[in-house]
Amino acid sequence: MSKLVRDKFEQIIKPLVTGKDILDFGSSGQLLNEISTKNKLHLYSEMKKVAKSIMGVDLRKPKLSEQVKKELVYGNAETINLHKKFDVIVCCDMIEHVMNQCLLLQNCKKHLRDKGHLIISTPNAKSYRILFKTFKVHTLWHDRYTLTYLLTKNGFKIEEFYYYYGNKIYPWYLNLIFSMIGKLNQGICVVCKKE
Repeated sequence: MSKLVRDKFEQIIKPLVTGKDILDFGSSGQLLNEISTKNKLHLYSEMKKVAKSIMGVDLRKPKLSEQVKKELVYGNAETINLHKKFDVIVCCDMIEHVMNQCLLLQNCKKHLRDKGHLIISTPNAKSYRILFKTFKVHTLWHDRYTLTYLLTKNGFKIEEFYYYYGNKIYPWYLNLIFSMIGKLNQGICVVCKKE
Protein backbone atom coordinates (compact mmCIF):
# COMPACT_ATOMS: atom_id res chain seq x y z
CA MET A 1 0.00 0.00 0.00
CA SER A 2 1.22 3.51 -0.74
CA LYS A 3 0.80 6.70 1.26
CA LEU A 4 0.64 10.34 0.24
CA VAL A 5 2.85 12.75 2.19
CA ARG A 6 3.31 16.50 2.02
CA ASP A 7 6.82 16.75 3.44
CA LYS A 8 9.32 14.09 2.38
CA PHE A 9 11.94 15.13 4.92
CA GLU A 10 9.79 15.60 8.03
CA GLN A 11 7.46 12.66 7.44
CA ILE A 12 9.77 10.03 5.92
CA ILE A 13 13.47 10.81 6.14
CA LYS A 14 13.99 12.64 9.44
CA PRO A 15 12.61 9.84 11.68
CA LEU A 16 14.90 7.31 9.95
CA VAL A 17 18.13 9.35 9.98
CA THR A 18 17.97 10.95 13.43
CA GLY A 19 20.93 9.76 15.52
CA LYS A 20 22.18 7.44 12.75
CA ASP A 21 25.29 7.11 10.57
CA ILE A 22 24.19 8.30 7.13
CA LEU A 23 25.59 7.87 3.63
CA ASP A 24 24.11 10.36 1.17
CA PHE A 25 24.69 9.62 -2.51
CA GLY A 26 24.33 12.62 -4.83
CA SER A 27 25.04 15.28 -2.19
CA SER A 28 26.57 18.17 -4.11
CA GLY A 29 23.30 19.37 -5.59
CA GLN A 30 22.01 19.77 -2.05
CA LEU A 31 25.16 21.51 -0.85
CA LEU A 32 25.33 24.25 -3.45
CA ASN A 33 23.18 26.30 -1.10
CA GLU A 34 23.42 25.22 2.52
CA ILE A 35 20.57 27.41 3.71
CA SER A 36 16.99 26.30 3.12
CA THR A 37 14.92 28.75 1.14
CA LYS A 38 11.19 29.29 1.33
CA ASN A 39 10.56 27.06 -1.67
CA LYS A 40 13.23 24.37 -1.51
CA LEU A 41 14.60 22.16 1.21
CA HIS A 42 18.30 21.36 1.09
CA LEU A 43 18.17 17.80 2.24
CA TYR A 44 21.83 17.23 3.06
CA SER A 45 21.94 20.24 5.38
CA GLU A 46 18.76 19.15 7.14
CA MET A 47 20.00 15.57 7.61
CA LYS A 48 23.31 16.87 8.96
CA LYS A 49 21.45 18.63 11.78
CA VAL A 50 19.91 15.40 13.13
CA ALA A 51 22.30 12.59 12.09
CA LYS A 52 24.99 11.08 14.30
CA SER A 53 27.34 11.34 11.31
CA ILE A 54 26.94 11.95 7.60
CA MET A 55 29.12 11.29 4.58
CA GLY A 56 28.24 12.72 1.20
CA VAL A 57 29.34 11.17 -2.08
CA ASP A 58 29.04 12.81 -5.46
CA LEU A 59 30.48 12.38 -8.92
CA ARG A 60 30.78 16.07 -9.68
CA LYS A 61 32.91 18.71 -8.01
CA PRO A 62 30.92 21.94 -8.02
CA LYS A 63 32.21 25.21 -6.63
CA LEU A 64 31.66 24.89 -2.90
CA SER A 65 33.19 26.43 0.20
CA GLU A 66 36.29 24.71 1.64
CA GLN A 67 34.29 23.64 4.71
CA VAL A 68 31.65 21.95 2.59
CA LYS A 69 34.24 20.31 0.31
CA LYS A 70 35.69 18.53 3.37
CA GLU A 71 32.36 16.80 3.95
CA LEU A 72 32.22 15.22 0.49
CA VAL A 73 33.92 12.25 -1.06
CA TYR A 74 34.13 12.41 -4.83
CA GLY A 75 33.46 9.21 -6.72
CA ASN A 76 31.00 7.12 -8.66
CA ALA A 77 28.12 5.89 -6.48
CA GLU A 78 27.93 2.75 -8.62
CA THR A 79 31.47 1.59 -7.79
CA ILE A 80 32.98 3.56 -4.89
CA ASN A 81 34.22 1.52 -1.92
CA LEU A 82 34.18 3.50 1.32
CA HIS A 83 35.31 0.57 3.52
CA LYS A 84 32.56 1.43 5.96
CA LYS A 85 28.91 0.49 6.61
CA PHE A 86 26.05 2.85 7.42
CA ASP A 87 22.71 2.71 9.23
CA VAL A 88 20.91 4.60 6.46
CA ILE A 89 21.75 5.26 2.82
CA VAL A 90 19.89 8.09 1.12
CA CYS A 91 19.58 8.38 -2.67
CA CYS A 92 17.23 11.31 -3.15
CA ASP A 93 16.66 12.53 -6.67
CA MET A 94 19.74 10.81 -8.05
CA ILE A 95 18.88 7.26 -9.18
CA GLU A 96 17.32 8.68 -12.35
CA HIS A 97 20.75 10.13 -13.27
CA VAL A 98 22.68 6.86 -12.84
CA MET A 99 23.77 4.87 -15.89
CA ASN A 100 23.69 1.44 -14.18
CA GLN A 101 21.06 1.45 -11.48
CA CYS A 102 21.65 -2.22 -10.57
CA LEU A 103 25.31 -1.47 -9.81
CA LEU A 104 24.22 1.43 -7.61
CA LEU A 105 21.83 -0.78 -5.65
CA GLN A 106 24.44 -3.52 -5.23
CA ASN A 107 26.87 -0.90 -3.92
CA CYS A 108 24.20 0.35 -1.50
CA LYS A 109 23.76 -3.22 -0.22
CA LYS A 110 27.51 -3.50 0.32
CA HIS A 111 27.61 -0.30 2.41
CA LEU A 112 24.38 -0.88 4.37
CA ARG A 113 24.47 -2.41 7.85
CA ASP A 114 22.17 -5.32 8.65
CA LYS A 115 18.73 -3.94 9.52
CA GLY A 116 19.75 -0.62 7.94
CA HIS A 117 17.48 1.37 5.62
CA LEU A 118 17.82 2.50 2.03
CA ILE A 119 15.74 5.56 1.14
CA ILE A 120 15.24 6.38 -2.54
CA SER A 121 13.22 9.22 -3.98
CA THR A 122 12.83 9.96 -7.65
CA PRO A 123 10.43 11.77 -9.97
CA ASN A 124 7.28 9.77 -10.65
CA ALA A 125 7.16 8.67 -14.31
CA LYS A 126 3.36 8.98 -14.16
CA SER A 127 3.41 12.53 -12.84
CA TYR A 128 1.33 15.11 -14.64
CA ARG A 129 4.47 17.32 -14.77
CA ILE A 130 6.44 14.86 -16.88
CA LEU A 131 3.78 15.03 -19.56
CA PHE A 132 4.74 18.66 -20.13
CA LYS A 133 8.47 18.72 -19.38
CA THR A 134 11.11 16.02 -19.51
CA PHE A 135 14.69 16.28 -18.32
CA LYS A 136 17.47 15.28 -20.69
CA VAL A 137 19.83 14.36 -17.83
CA HIS A 138 17.56 11.55 -16.60
CA THR A 139 18.65 8.15 -17.89
CA LEU A 140 15.56 6.24 -16.78
CA TRP A 141 12.20 7.18 -15.27
CA HIS A 142 10.43 5.09 -12.63
CA ASP A 143 6.92 4.59 -11.42
CA ARG A 144 5.79 2.44 -8.49
CA TYR A 145 6.01 -0.78 -10.49
CA THR A 146 9.40 -0.34 -12.15
CA LEU A 147 11.07 0.86 -8.95
CA THR A 148 9.54 -2.02 -6.95
CA TYR A 149 10.76 -4.51 -9.55
CA LEU A 150 14.28 -3.02 -9.62
CA LEU A 151 14.60 -3.05 -5.82
CA THR A 152 13.23 -6.59 -5.45
CA LYS A 153 15.53 -7.98 -8.15
CA ASN A 154 18.49 -6.42 -6.33
CA GLY A 155 17.69 -7.97 -2.95
CA PHE A 156 15.73 -5.25 -1.17
CA LYS A 157 12.42 -5.56 0.64
CA ILE A 158 10.17 -2.50 0.50
CA GLU A 159 8.81 -1.43 3.88
CA GLU A 160 7.00 1.75 2.81
CA PHE A 161 6.09 3.36 -0.49
CA TYR A 162 5.09 7.03 -0.69
CA TYR A 163 3.91 9.60 -3.20
CA TYR A 164 4.82 13.19 -2.42
CA TYR A 165 4.22 16.61 -3.92
CA GLY A 166 7.78 17.24 -5.06
CA ASN A 167 10.72 19.16 -3.64
CA LYS A 168 9.05 22.53 -3.33
CA ILE A 169 6.66 23.94 -0.78
CA TYR A 170 3.37 24.70 -2.52
CA PRO A 171 0.44 26.98 -1.59
CA TRP A 172 -2.48 25.31 0.24
CA TYR A 173 -4.74 25.22 -2.85
CA LEU A 174 -2.15 23.29 -4.88
CA ASN A 175 -1.66 20.90 -1.95
CA LEU A 176 -5.40 20.24 -2.04
CA ILE A 177 -5.26 19.45 -5.76
CA PHE A 178 -2.19 17.24 -5.31
CA SER A 179 -3.90 15.29 -2.53
CA MET A 180 -6.75 14.48 -4.91
CA ILE A 181 -4.53 13.17 -7.71
CA GLY A 182 -2.55 10.73 -5.53
CA LYS A 183 -0.56 8.48 -7.87
CA LEU A 184 0.01 11.32 -10.32
CA ASN A 185 2.05 13.30 -7.79
CA GLN A 186 5.47 14.56 -8.78
CA GLY A 187 7.63 12.32 -6.61
CA ILE A 188 7.87 8.79 -5.26
CA CYS A 189 9.84 7.73 -2.22
CA VAL A 190 10.56 4.23 -0.99
CA VAL A 191 12.02 2.93 2.26
CA CYS A 192 13.53 -0.54 2.10
CA LYS A 193 15.89 -3.01 3.78
CA LYS A 194 18.26 -5.70 2.56
CA GLU A 195 16.67 -9.15 2.29
